Amino acid sequence: MKQTPILFSTPMVQSIQEDRKTKTRRTRGLEDLVIDTESGYVYNGKGNIQLDIHTWKQDILRFCPYGNIGDVLWVRETWGLNYFGSIQYYHLKYKSIEPKNADILYKADVKEFDVLLEKKWKPSIHMPKAAARIWLEIIDVRVERLQDISEEDAIAEGVYLHKGTGDLYKFYIQGRDNIVTDTAIKSFASLWISINGQESWSKNPWVWVVSFKKVNKPS
Repeated sequence: MKQTPILFSTPMVQSIQEDRKTKTRRTRGLEDLVIDTESGYVYNGKGNIQLDIHTWKQDILRFCPYGNIGDVLWVRETWGLNYFGSIQYYHLKYKSIEPKNADILYKADVKEFDVLLEKKWKPSIHMPKAAARIWLEIIDVRVERLQDISEEDAIAEGVYLHKGTGDLYKFYIQGRDNIVTDTAIKSFASLWISINGQESWSKNPWVWVVSFKKVNKPS
């Protein structure tokens, strides 16, 4: 069983914890994908993938950097240490203590005006495996164009539905906090742009669509 780290933003960690997010879309490894109808092959700019154009969507799954069905993802999220500082981090990094014995804080657990906001948060990329608390088993992987997302899948991406407003979803682009949108697809598009940049949605890249379920930490 492959175990692979994956980064999630704080709002998406909250969506996973609330069982609203069960899918993620990622471009890693598909950025340079070329579909050459003349040669009948699909390949990437690095030259390490060359697949038959008729079966490539299935064949390429073995190259998914996040794993395949049955593999496990461990979530890297924004985190911090209460007061042990670098010594505690050293022990976590080298797995000499278990996370349950460490005073680990997770930004996704902190309320907006909680005093813990004064703590110095560490970027998710720096989270060691020993500090991870969320483990996800992959239950499906496929490839598709970003804009081919369905309304059902956009909801499964964890976009926030405003309670008491009917089907009105959060608009994620910074500076537009009071704006809502009437479809989950539009909400997800704004989330994608907020993470990947203004032109990232219109480029309509190929993405891995990874479906998952929460599981206990593997023994």
